[in-house]
Amino acid sequence: MSPQSAAHQQFNRKVRRLTWCCLCVWAVVTLMPILGARRVTTELWGWPFNFWMAAQGCVLVYLALVVYFAWQVNRWEAELPDDEDSTAPQA
Repeated sequence: MSPQSAAHQQFNRKVRRLTWCCLCVWAVVTLMPILGARRVTTELWGWPFNFWMAAQGCVLVYLALVVYFAWQVNRWEAELPDDEDSTAPQA
């Protein structure tokens, strides 16, 4: 078993850091309506803000997080050098 190259180690660190950032955003978006939206009396398109966040806003943010994470990791994977060991043996 060969050690990972420096590029792969850096890639893993970047993905881990991005994962933690996305988890922090997820936690804030999940807890924000619970902790603070009742105090907000603002209406958004005719609905109370806390209802909008619980019904629509959180789901849209979750979707955006998943799309951004996939897009960013795919970009980083494309920048990785090709490994000769990772190619499948040809018959």
